[in-house]
Amino acid sequence: MNSKELKLAATLLRIASEEFSRHGCNDLDLGEFGFSIEEAKEFVREAYIANDPQKGLLDFNETVESHHGDARKMMPDWWAMDHLAEKIQKLEENWVFQEVKEDDVGSFGPK
Repeated sequence: MNSKELKLAATLLRIASEEFSRHGCNDLDLGEFGFSIEEAKEFVREAYIANDPQKGLLDFNETVESHHGDARKMMPDWWAMDHLAEKIQKLEENWVFQEVKEDDVGSFGPK
């Protein structure tokens, strides 16, 4: 993906996040997307900390405990979209996409 595509993906995810947050049911099972319990914990923990750097880890620990350590069903779909949009935006801001020869598939690397 190039920089414009990443920016578009982040924007569309934010729009979808706003729409989905208005739905009554926000059930998302990260396990259905192949996340292990540990991978889900890390993804959800990142979102809690990004949302509130001061209190996020404490809130995360309390919430994961109430879910018996399984973070795969802790996150509403809209929040996952918003968190992914934030990660994509940071990726777009921190990576430079390099033009390559026509016969290459493409490459990118850090600034």
